Parts: sequence; C-alpha cells; structure tokens
Amino acid sequence: MPAKQRSRGGNPVHADLAEAVLDSGFALLRLAESETRCGARREARRAIQEAEAACSEGRCRLSGVETGDARRLASGFEELSAAVAVTKARLRSAAPPGNGRILQIPPRK
Repeated sequence: MPAKQRSRGGNPVHADLAEAVLDSGFALLRLAESETRCGARREARRAIQEAEAACSEGRCRLSGVETGDARRLASGFEELSAAVAVTKARLRSAAPPGNGRILQIPPRK
C-alpha cells in the first residue's frame, strides 16, 4: 500500500513519530486503568506519568510536521491531555485494596 501523499512542508517521519507517540500515550492510559483495577496504584501512577511525558514529547514533535497533520495531531494531544486528567482523577478516587486497611495477622503463640 503506498504511503500517504503529503504536500510540501513538514517531514512525514515527524508526523509518523508524533502519531506513534500519541498511540503510546493512550496505551499507557489503558495500562494505568488496568493497574488501578488490580490495586497496583504505584504502577498506575507510573503509567500516567509516562503518558504525560508522551504528550509533552508529541507536542514538541509537531514543529516538524506539515500544517494539516499538525492540526489533526494537536487535537489528538489535547484529547490525550484530557484523558490523562480523567485517569488521574479516577486513580485518586479509587479505593485502595482492602479499603485502605492493612490486614495484620497476630503472631502464633
């Protein structure tokens, strides 16, 4: 299948990389939600941090992208940024496993 034809200006590799970074950011948020459901809050926070970093990196890559692609991708990064905020809120509101209580087993006598 032939590659998309791009008009003058912008590097197609930059657009492809920005798109890959965008896809990675959303995949990291799906991972964070899965980790939250499993009670792995530390791993969920890490995935959210990585998604935020992907959002920043992707926005930086837009400077080398053709205008039409840059607009489309910028919209995607806005969606990613909003999704990061929602995922953070879900993590904050999720009850820790065991309702936050640590099960203490008394020692045997």
